[in-house]
Amino acid sequence: GRDRGGRRRSPSRKGGGGAVVPGKVFVGGLPTDCTSRELEDWFRRYGRVTDAVSMTNPMTKQPRGFGFVTFADSAVVREVLARKAEHMIRGKWVEVRAAEDTGKGGGRGEEERPRREDRGSDDRKERRSRRGPSAENRSKGPRRSRSPVGRSAAAPAA
Repeated sequence: GRDRGGRRRSPSRKGGGGAVVPGKVFVGGLPTDCTSRELEDWFRRYGRVTDAVSMTNPMTKQPRGFGFVTFADSAVVREVLARKAEHMIRGKWVEVRAAEDTGKGGGRGEEERPRREDRGSDDRKERRSRRGPSAENRSKGPRRSRSPVGRSAAAPAA
């Protein structure tokens, strides 16, 4: 897409990720302890909810403050968006937008690689070696050899 000045928008910017997912809304600004069940209960008043999820950090299990709701009838999304000024969950106003497909995958299918904690240390070492030297090592300049060849011999080796 392009911004108002005609320049290309960066794909990594928030809110411009991809195509709208039919029947699905993004809900942001959720109360920190809002459950998926509460999300479903709130949006059920607009139509049949097929899925509602309050996102959590997979490592810490802490809530991330946003979620997604999917409706059986994609036409319901128009009504939900038209009434976005009415959405208050547990006394907190929440932001509702049409969900976009960012291409990041979100869910974990059977064919995906194992989670970080499930991989062995050998996997990490292999990935590191494929990346090349770390930024810390690159900034040091050329590496000097530790070989005694070419050095002046101040004292004979024992």
